[in-house]
Amino acid sequence: MSFNVCYTGNKLILGNYMNMVNMVYDAKSLFCEFNRVCLFIVIGVYFTLIPFKVLAMDDALRAPMPFVSATRTPAISAQNTAPLSTELAEECDSVGGNNESVLQRTLFDVQNNDGNTPLHIALGAVSSTIEEDDDDVQIPLNDSKASPSDDRVQYFMVQQLLACGANPNIKNKKELTPLHLAVGIASVPLARELLMNGALVTATDEQGNTPLHCACAAQMVNEQLVMDLLEPACGADPEQKNKAGMIAQELVMRGKGPSAPLDKAFKRLRMAKLLYTAVNNDKATVLSVRRLLRDGAETDYTDNESCVSLYCAAFRGKTAITQELLNAGATLYVVNAKGQSPLHAAAVGGHKGVMDLLLKKAEELAKKDKNFSRAEFVNQKDNEDQAPIHCAVYAKQSGTLRQLLAAGADPVLEGKAGALPLHVAALQGDVEIIQLLLADKRVVDTINSRAYKGMTSLAAALYYKHQAAAITLLNAGADPLVADDENFTTLNCAVVNDDAVMVRMLIDAVAKKRGDVHKFVMARDTVLQATALHSAASMGLIMCASVLLEHGADANAHNRAKVTPLHIAARTGDAGRSMLVHVLLSYKADPNAMSAIEQPKNEPNGTPLHWAAQHGQVETVKALLSAGADQTIKNADGDTALAVARKHKQIYAHAALFESLAATNPELFEALVKGSGEQESQE
Repeated sequence: MSFNVCYTGNKLILGNYMNMVNMVYDAKSLFCEFNRVCLFIVIGVYFTLIPFKVLAMDDALRAPMPFVSATRTPAISAQNTAPLSTELAEECDSVGGNNESVLQRTLFDVQNNDGNTPLHIALGAVSSTIEEDDDDVQIPLNDSKASPSDDRVQYFMVQQLLACGANPNIKNKKELTPLHLAVGIASVPLARELLMNGALVTATDEQGNTPLHCACAAQMVNEQLVMDLLEPACGADPEQKNKAGMIAQELVMRGKGPSAPLDKAFKRLRMAKLLYTAVNNDKATVLSVRRLLRDGAETDYTDNESCVSLYCAAFRGKTAITQELLNAGATLYVVNAKGQSPLHAAAVGGHKGVMDLLLKKAEELAKKDKNFSRAEFVNQKDNEDQAPIHCAVYAKQSGTLRQLLAAGADPVLEGKAGALPLHVAALQGDVEIIQLLLADKRVVDTINSRAYKGMTSLAAALYYKHQAAAITLLNAGADPLVADDENFTTLNCAVVNDDAVMVRMLIDAVAKKRGDVHKFVMARDTVLQATALHSAASMGLIMCASVLLEHGADANAHNRAKVTPLHIAARTGDAGRSMLVHVLLSYKADPNAMSAIEQPKNEPNGTPLHWAAQHGQVETVKALLSAGADQTIKNADGDTALAVARKHKQIYAHAALFESLAATNPELFEALVKGSGEQESQE
C-alpha cells in the first residue's frame, strides 16, 4: 500500500518517509475538517512523531504469533508527551489529564465523514473525493503496484499509531474495523500487529462478516493469514455465521476448495472451543475434559473477555480439572481482558485446592525457567492495579490469603488508588484478615499509609462503621492524628457515623500519645473550614457533640461562611437538634453570632434566631430567646427575626417572637399593634 497521491494542479503529494512532503492546496476546496485532521495525523506519525524504527516485513513474517498472553489491550506509548498544538495543551489543563491521554482520545481515534480513523486511513480506507475544476480524483483503496519500501512504510505507520493508543476496534460507516482492512489487503504482518494490540476477531461488518470470513472469501486465500486468525488465543468462533448464514470455512470450500492445512486449523480451533465450553460449565466432568485433551484440544482458546479454560476452572474452583489442564500444558500466567490471571480467580473464590496447584506449578516453572519469577506471578496486578492478595482480602478469603502470603505475596503492595491490602481489609471490616496482615512487621510499619485521597486504614474502618476493625488498628498503633487530603480527620469519620464511643476512644488515644487534644478536636477541613462539632450539629448528634464539647471543642467556632454549630442546629427542629441547641447554649454558644452575608441557596444570613425563624423552629426560637437572643438585630437584608418569620410565612415562629416581644419590649410591641411597628422593624 502506498500513500502516493498525485494530481496536476495543486500537486498534492504524500510520499513515503524517504521523501519530502510538498502540500500546496486550498484547504476549503480539498478536504472537510475531519478528513484533513485524519490525514494530518497519519502524516504526523509518518514523519515527525516517533523516531524512525521500521521493523522489516520479512522479519515480521518469520516471527511466530507471540500469543504468550491472551490479554489484548492496546499499548500506549510514552515516547511523546508533547501536545501537537496550543489548543490541545489547553485541553490537557482543562480536563486535568496528561497530554498523552488527551492525544489518545482527541486525535488518534478521530473519525472523518466516512467514519475512518487515522488507523483506517493508514490501512488504505481513504475514500474521500478530492475535487478541483469538476475533476474528481479518488484516493485508491489499494495500490497493487506498491513496492516493498511502501509496505514497510505502511507497517511502520500502523505500528506507531497503535503505540500511540489508536483504538483498533473502531468501525467506520461500513462497520469495517482496521483488522478487516488488513485482512482485505492480505497483510500477515499488519494483521498480527493489530491482533497483538487488541483487535477483535469476532467484529462484524455490515454484512455480518468477521475478519475470518473476509480472509476465507478471498480469491487467493492467504493460508498463513487464515491460520493466524484461527489461533485459539485469538478467540475466533469457527461457528460464527454472517448474515447470509455462512461460516468462514464454507467460504474457503466455495472459493479455493479443500485445503488440508486450513481444515486442520479449523478442527484445531473447534476442539479448543469445545474444551473451553466444557470447562466453563458447572456440570463439567474430569472425564469429559480428559477425553477432549486426549483428542488434541488446546487449552488456550479465549472468549470475548479473553478468558481461557484454566481461568474458568480456577474461577469455578474445579481442582481436578485444573490439574488436568496444567498437565496438558495450559499457560499458567495467561490473563483475561481485565488483566486477571487464574491466581486472581482462585483468590477471589477462596479455592484453596486450585490455589495450591497454581502455586506449585509456579514453583516448578521458576526452577526450570530462569526468566519466570514466582514472586512476580504471585504479585501480578490486573488492569486496575489489583494483585491476587487484594482480591483475596476484598473477598474476605482468609484461607487463600494465607496461601498467598506463604508463597511470597507482598502484604504492602499498592493497589488501586494506592490502597494496601490493609486498607482493603479495613474497608471490609474483617478483623481476622486485619490481624493476619498485622502479623507481618512490614504492615505494622506502614499502618498509617494513606490511600483513597489520603484516607488511612483507621479512617476507612471508622468511615464505614467497622468499630471492631478500628479498635484493632488503634491497638496496633494506628495514629488517629493522620488526616486525609482535605484534612478530614478520624474524628470526623467517627462523628458522621454517630459513634460517640469511638470519638472518646480516639481522643483518649491522642492523649496517650501526648498529642494536642484541643488541636485534634478543633481540626478544620480544607473545604468548608468546619470542625467535627459542625458535623455533629448538622446531624443532631447529641452524644458526639457532648463528648467533643467535654474535651474542649469551641461552641462558637465558625466555618468559612461564619456559621457556628448553633446556627446549624437552629435550622432543623427535630428532637435531637432541639436538645442540641440547649447543649450548645450550656457551653456558652453565642445566640447573637452573625453569619456571613452570602450563604448557600435558601439559607438565611444573620443570627441563629434568624435561622430558626426562617425554618419555623418554634422550640428553638424559644430556647434562643431564653438564652438572650436579641430580637432587634437585623441581618444583611435589613430584617429582624420577626420580619424573616413573616416573610417566610412561619406563623408559629412569628407568634412566639411576637409574644416574646410583648414581654421584653412593650413599647415596640404597642407600636406593632398600632400598625407602625412592623414597618419600623423592617427599616
